[in-house]
Amino acid sequence: MCCPIFQDLLSDPVVAEDGNTYSREAITKWFATNPTKVSPVTNALMKNINLTPNLAIMGMVRRFKEEAGHELLVRCENMERWTDDGQRALALIDAGADLTLRSTSPPPSPHYLDTAMMIILKKTNLPLVHKIVIESFNIQSLSLLVKSNTNQTCVEIVQHKLLTSNFDPITKKGWTVILAELAKREAKEKKDLAKQHKVRDRQNAAQRREQDSLSASARGQNTRNASENFITINGQNIDLGTNNGRGLGQFTSAWGYFPSLFTLQFLSHVPPAPASFQDAEKIQKKKLVLILQFITFCIFAYLVIA
Repeated sequence: MCCPIFQDLLSDPVVAEDGNTYSREAITKWFATNPTKVSPVTNALMKNINLTPNLAIMGMVRRFKEEAGHELLVRCENMERWTDDGQRALALIDAGADLTLRSTSPPPSPHYLDTAMMIILKKTNLPLVHKIVIESFNIQSLSLLVKSNTNQTCVEIVQHKLLTSNFDPITKKGWTVILAELAKREAKEKKDLAKQHKVRDRQNAAQRREQDSLSASARGQNTRNASENFITINGQNIDLGTNNGRGLGQFTSAWGYFPSLFTLQFLSHVPPAPASFQDAEKIQKKKLVLILQFITFCIFAYLVIA
């Protein structure tokens, strides 16, 4: 599951004409910088640059990241048992562990709904935090806008740590560097998110304008065909329908034709729920099963006694 070009975990894996699987970003850059369009693995000339998503490998990569993320969460929750100074946790992060997973420990746990990064910032030592935040490449994919069970982001956790802990000057300076780096990445993430929202709003506005145009065109077509939609019987005008299979029919402003929820559930490209939500759902299902079993037992006991 390693990209032959980037030599890291595959991201958005696609199959090229040579039959090999690459990360989409890697093979796209390869084609852009190599006009001859040769294979980066076999050096053979490829007739086209069509890329096909490799859904099987994509599922394997997702499962690997979730498994690594679960192991990382367990290790972070039991950090006091570490005997390797966090090297295994660092290796899991570098290997592509899913850093968005949240702890599903019962609410009495201080880490309930915390991500691995939040637990590390709360509990671990400065050298390991420095390696993760400054040196680890995979940390770039971590969202710094999510909040912990105490309603704190990663930046706010470090700020609280600096305010409440009595660090020596050298350690305090190290945590200040960490805070500055996290704050810079958080600001960049907010800026990118705002840019995405603007692009989405522009696309929605363009779609609404197109729908308004279609609506106006359809109403005009219906008006022109109005005489065809009525017949006169015994002096009475009878409406035969405003559409009759022509055009779009009556089209309300800003309304479109959308698939039903029944159709959407069969679409293969709809991503599955995150693993942390799946775990939480399993826990809630177990609770509901126990409650139903208890209610059934009570009813059965009442009927026997009565």
